[in-house]
Amino acid sequence: MTTMRGLHPPLSRLKSAACALALLALAIAPAWAADPAAIAWRALGRDQGFAGGAVHSIAQDSRGLIWIGAGDGLYRYDGQGFASFRPETWGGVLGIPSINKILADGRNGIWIAASDGVLRYDTLSGEFRRAQLADPPSERSLRIAALAVDLRGRVFAGANDGTVWAIDSETLEGGVFAGANETGAAVTCIVADARERVWVGTDGAGVGLFDGGGGLLARYAKGAGGPASDRVSVIMEDSLGFLWVGYADGGVDLFESGKFRHARLAAGAAIAVSAIAEDQQGQIWVGLREGGVGILDPSSMELAAYPFGQGREVSAMLRDRRGLLWAGMRSGGLVTGDFRSANFQRFSAVAGGGTIGAVTAMAKTPLGRLLAAGSDAGVVAFDAVAGAFAPATPLPPAARGKAQAILALADGSLWLGMGGEGLVGRRPDGRIVRIASPYVLSLLDAENGKIWVGTEGGGLDLVDPRTGKAEHWGYAAGQAPQPSQQQPPRLPASTISCLYRDSSGRTWAGTADAGLFVREPGGARFRPFGRGGRSREGLGSLRVNAVLEDSRGRLWVGMGGGGLAAIDPKTETIGARAAASGLDDETIYGLAEDGQGILWVAGSRGFYAYDPQRGDLFRFGPEDGLAPGGYSAGMVLADSDGHIWLGGEGGITRFDPAKVSRYGLPPDVIVADVETTGGSGAARRSPERDEISLGYGNAGLRFTIAAIDFSSSGRNRYAMMLEGRQSAWSDMSSMNSGYIAPLAPGRYMLRVRAANGNGVWNRYGASLAIVVSPPWWGAWWFRAASAAGLALLVVAGVMAALRSLKRRNELLARFARHIEDAREEERTIAARDVHDEIGQHLMVLNFHAYWLARHPEAEAAERLPVVAQLQKGILDAMAAVKVVATRLRPVGLDTLDFPDVLKYYVRSFDRMSGIRTSLDIGPGWKDMPADTAKAFFRLLQEMLSNVARHAKAKTAAVRFRLEGEAYLLEVQDDGVGIGAAKIAARDSFGIIGMREACAARKGALSFASPPGGGCTVTARFPGAGPRHTSEEP
Repeated sequence: MTTMRGLHPPLSRLKSAACALALLALAIAPAWAADPAAIAWRALGRDQGFAGGAVHSIAQDSRGLIWIGAGDGLYRYDGQGFASFRPETWGGVLGIPSINKILADGRNGIWIAASDGVLRYDTLSGEFRRAQLADPPSERSLRIAALAVDLRGRVFAGANDGTVWAIDSETLEGGVFAGANETGAAVTCIVADARERVWVGTDGAGVGLFDGGGGLLARYAKGAGGPASDRVSVIMEDSLGFLWVGYADGGVDLFESGKFRHARLAAGAAIAVSAIAEDQQGQIWVGLREGGVGILDPSSMELAAYPFGQGREVSAMLRDRRGLLWAGMRSGGLVTGDFRSANFQRFSAVAGGGTIGAVTAMAKTPLGRLLAAGSDAGVVAFDAVAGAFAPATPLPPAARGKAQAILALADGSLWLGMGGEGLVGRRPDGRIVRIASPYVLSLLDAENGKIWVGTEGGGLDLVDPRTGKAEHWGYAAGQAPQPSQQQPPRLPASTISCLYRDSSGRTWAGTADAGLFVREPGGARFRPFGRGGRSREGLGSLRVNAVLEDSRGRLWVGMGGGGLAAIDPKTETIGARAAASGLDDETIYGLAEDGQGILWVAGSRGFYAYDPQRGDLFRFGPEDGLAPGGYSAGMVLADSDGHIWLGGEGGITRFDPAKVSRYGLPPDVIVADVETTGGSGAARRSPERDEISLGYGNAGLRFTIAAIDFSSSGRNRYAMMLEGRQSAWSDMSSMNSGYIAPLAPGRYMLRVRAANGNGVWNRYGASLAIVVSPPWWGAWWFRAASAAGLALLVVAGVMAALRSLKRRNELLARFARHIEDAREEERTIAARDVHDEIGQHLMVLNFHAYWLARHPEAEAAERLPVVAQLQKGILDAMAAVKVVATRLRPVGLDTLDFPDVLKYYVRSFDRMSGIRTSLDIGPGWKDMPADTAKAFFRLLQEMLSNVARHAKAKTAAVRFRLEGEAYLLEVQDDGVGIGAAKIAARDSFGIIGMREACAARKGALSFASPPGGGCTVTARFPGAGPRHTSEEP
């Protein structure tokens, strides 16, 4: 029966259109096997800190952290481990440990529904508060089983007696939203939809629909067009806004256009529903009370049940923001499933019964069929039609042993390298033969139908399978060639771990004790590679496990202890090492290349995709869908269909590289927790979580990083940098927690970043500002009080300083005028001398030159006197130039030594400027040329002039010394300094002139002006002659 009021048909039509779009999206979405067995499930338990109690509810908060409501308390998962919030840590705020439901409100709150009320945990402050529910009608009104939050932040709580509470998220005060007489039965679930309507599921009264004020809009009961049952166990709103309803006595419904559509059960029998979730492709997952899960296709409304969780009831389900599916069990246990793992197809069973076991060898037949040797099933072959492995028949009886190598030849023969059985084969005519040989590790077809046989301890043999004869090319262990031997072994190694032939026909032999060897086509012996000869660089290891030629002609070598390296076969040099791209796995077992040029690498630490062109590296493991367990040599193959096959201890994995995501989204990164480690400074974190304040005397901080990508979080990596103390990133490896030592007052920035399990880094990461306050005597109020107390002293000091400053400024102004007057006088004298002396002589020269120009035909006797006068005028002009130049030269340098001139000038500067100026003249001045002394004196004039006019200095120091083979003049002041821009300015003519004067003598001029003030100007001229150390100024 259905009673309704206030429904909106347009919304129903809108949802019908949305449903059609959803079905279309499902039709074009990439298909995956709708079977939980196709997904790699990861169990989370005691190793991560989860006690494994009954899981009642799962939620993800606004930062991406996962919260678990369990029978023994509240848990939070950050990707590396669970933080437990047990009742004993709650200060008695919760009387019983069991949690019925949890809810993340998106506002730093985790709401907890328990049997005695509602609590809110503030993830920012770490405090629990109990909601105050006003005037509960009965004790059962506080037994809360359901929670929901609307767009306004109101929280709704459903009770055992049918009461629905509305709670203010700020004050935590709650009142009755709907009474038991309106809901009709115990509330089991609540959903607040996007239109602020509230859907209430009950155990016995169907579904009630309420408006935002608590008014009943409709009640849906079992009947025509109504729900399949009145015992509602769960309601879930999907990504398109449709409602899915599950029932305690069986069945799932889709609410559409005011009616309930019933799902058809593939098994035919109703199955009680405990939980519902939607996956990334829109399929509906149903947790079943009797154990297992159901998967419902919305387009057909068919529900199929699958075994899951070892038959335990799936009581809670969640799809997180990255698409990972979480499932919790009523009897204890928590698992996650990554739907991308369905791209990896795992094989562990053999058709007809039995298991493959640990894979010890793999090979392809000439027709492309895959053969594999397993420790349990012997040799098996893949049946592409059946999509399964089956025993390969007929095979020799010895094939039931442990085959280490498989070789299928074009003539139809099959050869196995056996441990303890030697070389065993099936010829084209079906006959089984055995050729005695030591422990066989590797096989390769050779010329003329022969077979290369690599052994453990017996070297390399060339076997003719038609005659059974073996030609020995190596030596056994302990039989190294002696100098007296005339014919040394053609391959000096005892254990041949792999054999490979490249596109040029060269045969490569990787050994476990002597490195890598190569044989040219038709060659009589193998020569070593990587230990001299044409090779300029060694491989770095004598143990070679795998060799592969890629599509670009490079040869890749996987080693034990040397990692992965590329060889240029033409030059026989090492072209690249994968370690430079982050492949830190030193032991490589197998290699294969896909159609895109990506190398797939099996190593001791995992399975990798390596892009040699871009240098990108990605890591994969069982969480991504690979068969569990480690790998052994030669266990990676690429088939003709483009698939990659990987054999390991847990069976065989096949995948299409084009469908495997490598460049996925980087994980979101947060600073999950910050706490002090003691000391006197309490920590206070801002509501936005982007800043934390510490007091003086803190003992440091402990922090936790969370990468919000939990698909393979055990392989997540982390890094941190504390700006203000560090200038480079610190790699934290797989540890997501760190410690910061006690911090001095100031501002710091904690920056963190992380990579997901495939190695994709979030380069931007997250940051947290750390502000450490100063002690009380360094606080602003203390400084203000101190400043106020000194104000009177400052005023008095300022008055005195002003008087002194006025006098000093007058002296500086007088000195500056003196310098300018002196320069002006010098320029006037120079101009007068040039005009009076040189100018007169030039006029005479011009007169004589003019006469000669006007009388070109004059006789010699008439021209000679004029020429003589012209010569005399030139000599007189030269003498006048010398006189003027001599007048411009400092007079003191004609009569005084260089130190005396400097002393005289510095004393004059000190007296005239009021700037206390010292002078220090070191040894070496006696051998200084006169022109250098003059240049230094001119530079000193300019340097001190600049100090007087611009520096605002109180003291200055002049120093001269011989340093090595160079003369140095240095002027240092304690003034305001000079900026780099002023030094480089085009209108700094004084500086430009000094630089040019230094450059003219192959010297240099430098400035040093530290941030605190002051300036040092240094002029450096190259010296001449021997160094003297005895003279004194």
